[in-house]
Amino acid sequence: MSESTGAPSTAAETRCITWEAWSAAAFERATEERKPVLLALSAFWCRGCDVMDRTSYRDPRVIDLVATKFVPVKVDADRRPDINARYNLDGWPTTAVLTPDGEIMTGSTYLPTDALIAMLDEASTALTERYDELRARGAEIANARRASQGNARYEPDGEAPGWLLTRAFDEHDPVHGGFGSGGKFLHAGVLRFVLEMYQRTHDRRAADIVTRSLDAISRGGHSDIVDGGFFRYVAGRDFTRPHTEKLLEDQIAAIDLLLRAAVVFGRPEYRESAVDAIGYVTRSLSDPSRGGFFASQKADDEYYALSGSLRASLEAPAVDRSLFTDLNAQAIITWLDAAEALGHRQFAEFAVHTRSRVLAGTHRGEQGHAHWVGEDGTHDLLADQVHSARASVRLFEVTRDARDLDQAAAAMQQVVRRFWDAGGSGFFDRAIDASDEIGRLADRIKPVSLNSLAAQVLMRIAALTGKSEWRVLARQALGAVTGTYRAHGLGAAPYALATFDVLASD
Repeated sequence: MSESTGAPSTAAETRCITWEAWSAAAFERATEERKPVLLALSAFWCRGCDVMDRTSYRDPRVIDLVATKFVPVKVDADRRPDINARYNLDGWPTTAVLTPDGEIMTGSTYLPTDALIAMLDEASTALTERYDELRARGAEIANARRASQGNARYEPDGEAPGWLLTRAFDEHDPVHGGFGSGGKFLHAGVLRFVLEMYQRTHDRRAADIVTRSLDAISRGGHSDIVDGGFFRYVAGRDFTRPHTEKLLEDQIAAIDLLLRAAVVFGRPEYRESAVDAIGYVTRSLSDPSRGGFFASQKADDEYYALSGSLRASLEAPAVDRSLFTDLNAQAIITWLDAAEALGHRQFAEFAVHTRSRVLAGTHRGEQGHAHWVGEDGTHDLLADQVHSARASVRLFEVTRDARDLDQAAAAMQQVVRRFWDAGGSGFFDRAIDASDEIGRLADRIKPVSLNSLAAQVLMRIAALTGKSEWRVLARQALGAVTGTYRAHGLGAAPYALATFDVLASD
């Protein structure tokens, strides 16, 4: 994926930072030269990242400072979600200064030129004057952090759904919909959970949360009424002032939610909104001839502020055509579900076509799935393995081809072998045999969302195969994140949903 920094207009502007890839060699160089690492964590779709590339990182003073006193490393957050999970400082771009051992010294998100220079000057001086002290302190912090991760064993928490529903009631915006008193994300995950709770309890407050939020999402600033699809975020509490990036992950989550809500509430406008989003994905975020779903489309506030007739004369914002395994697996499931809900067989056919290109194309035998289609995609990420197994289960439910179920079971066996915490329980987000353990990549993280999803996949395989050992693993995987799920607030929706499946037989 290219990292565009803008088109220079003068000879002086042709100078730029020579970014290195995240690698052992970059950190070895930092150690040998006794320099800090400047980590720029960006994303293809991120407007602030592009602005910083064109401004702060193009300033001659920054270029000279970085060239003489830093080892500059740039990471694409979508290609390395494991690095993003450990180094993101509450947004993109993340601008972090690291010790040569990979510990964070200081950092921020977007920084204008003068603020960036001030931060870099201070960090470089500090490491020069206190090199041994800062490295030793970083090692102490890392050791303490890793010791605190622990291997505690818990049972799944059957009180999670009630706790999360109460939190959703408390955080729901009763005036405008959505959650919180500021800007709004789609929050499709928690809305999906609240919809499930309404079906179980018939609590009209739950229905109000879902319908008020979906009405606002479909009619407000989240929705692109010209090209279709949904923007990632709106800055206004009243669903105005959209941040105009469009991510595949948001589209498929919103489509799934809208199709479910259309049935539950008998609201055909939700179905129409889902069909509109499917049309956008089909036109802009998919490869109709070869199969596969693309990752994202760049933000462009000026383009999206135009009417349809004016947009038609311009080139649409660029699309990241990367085919990520976990996202394509999720899209396969959504397209299979849409085929059933809408009676459109071609959606199921495209899902199967995508399976052949992406899931088969990223499979690396005993190593599992690579993160994207291509020779250099990392194969050490839990998300790709679990989502692919889930897609295989869903394919089996549709096709009744035993090979799909066998593939799902084999994939989860590999997941247990490569990602299971043998000293406790649950799955780490990176394989235990991963060779790249630079800095915080040595931290063992058990994601709540992925352990919850893995538990659901294991339970479904248990039900389809009749093998109870899968059920035992499912309960242990969910129990492994019982002690941490509440810290995620509304983001604990995957855990709460998983309890319905894992505890159903109790």
